[in-house]
Amino acid sequence: MARRVLLIDESATRRIVLQAKLTGAGYMVDVSENVGDALSLMGMHGHDALILSASLPDPTGRKLPAMLATGPTRVRIPILVLAGPEGPGAARLSHGPQIDAVLDSPMNDALLLARLRSVLRVRDMEEELLLRTATCREMGLAEAAAPFHSEGRFLFVSPDEPVAESGLNALLRDRMEAVRSRDLMADIERLGDQDVVLLDARAQGDIPAIQILSELRCRAETRHASLVVHLTADAQSEAAMALDLGANDVVLGAPDPLALSALLRRQLRHKQRIDRLRNQVSDGLKLAVTDPLTGLYNRRYALNHLGRLAQRTAGTGRKFAVMVLDLDRFKSVNDDFGHAAGDAVLVAVAGCLQDNLRGADLVARFGGEEFLVAMPDTDEFEAQTVADRLRRKVAEMTIPTRGGQNMSVTLSIGLAVRDGTSNDPQGAVQRAIGDADRALYGAKSGGRNKVTLSREVAA
Repeated sequence: MARRVLLIDESATRRIVLQAKLTGAGYMVDVSENVGDALSLMGMHGHDALILSASLPDPTGRKLPAMLATGPTRVRIPILVLAGPEGPGAARLSHGPQIDAVLDSPMNDALLLARLRSVLRVRDMEEELLLRTATCREMGLAEAAAPFHSEGRFLFVSPDEPVAESGLNALLRDRMEAVRSRDLMADIERLGDQDVVLLDARAQGDIPAIQILSELRCRAETRHASLVVHLTADAQSEAAMALDLGANDVVLGAPDPLALSALLRRQLRHKQRIDRLRNQVSDGLKLAVTDPLTGLYNRRYALNHLGRLAQRTAGTGRKFAVMVLDLDRFKSVNDDFGHAAGDAVLVAVAGCLQDNLRGADLVARFGGEEFLVAMPDTDEFEAQTVADRLRRKVAEMTIPTRGGQNMSVTLSIGLAVRDGTSNDPQGAVQRAIGDADRALYGAKSGGRNKVTLSREVAA
């Protein structure tokens, strides 16, 4: 579906020319000469981007970006400002916090379209993240994040001895580091995660700026950073290429420090908003599969994991083990020491289990005081050896209470081992858990603090 762009410009000539260029590139374009008509058009159509003249005589035009600013649960409309006659109002608009890009004049067609594609890519990413966070909230897995602006991390990359732009560091009031292009990749881990990278490509260095840009987009420390490329005034074709290769913005010529700092701060705000949304999705997914008290995987994840494990071993003859572990007489812990002590026991036992299993093994809280362990490529002897070690390690623990007393607890463990001969992986999982559960009952009835192996080994 074609993207729809709204153009607001008091100049009929510019409207006609720009509308023709955008229509020729496949965009649907609505035009308006004033803000009032533009707002009516916005009520009729959903627009993917807004192009606004900085020289609109109507003061409402300079307030429009702030009027369109939305909360954290809605997609922002990207706003591109057409540079116009300089004046206090025009400057404030071009440097405003809600602006996504400034379209300098004159600008070739390739750079115009590349800038538009760049802001639409960011909008699409934000829309996808908002959709995912909304899904998480509907499932009760996350809450909307409150806006929070932390200190930014800026990196200045130059082919020459790096000296940050005069006065720029003070204007940004954030942490800004500088590095030479040829030293960047060697220093990237030391520099750590970055919010905004300003890549000075005005002079030819040992490494082409385009190569550096591509490298930055694939490094963990800068993959999600806002990348700004600084080029000479006549490098409009190179600027368009940089935007299409992943740059978030480009700077042409020698802007004054105030304009450059405003651009970098704008990129920082956009990056931090995307980070908040990305973290909401990550936190929501984490809540979906983990137990909030112990930090272990939950029952939902454990069952899915076991299904994949059984499917992977199907037809191979390889074995996997399933343990169901239950704390002995846990109710007495809550009755004698309180539920806070019971929670402390669960957390301590969870940590003990994690510390005494392999990285490939899964440990999950299966419900209440019950845990589940899944061990791939494990036979009966290995599984029983590990189960005995877990039982012993838990019994050796001392867990302090708020009252200054020390508690100790024991585990009973039921164990089942399956091979990969079954053609029904999900059925094999259910049978393995059922066998381990029955073995657990045998350990409980046999005196507790025991490991019992199910004799149903075959699938």
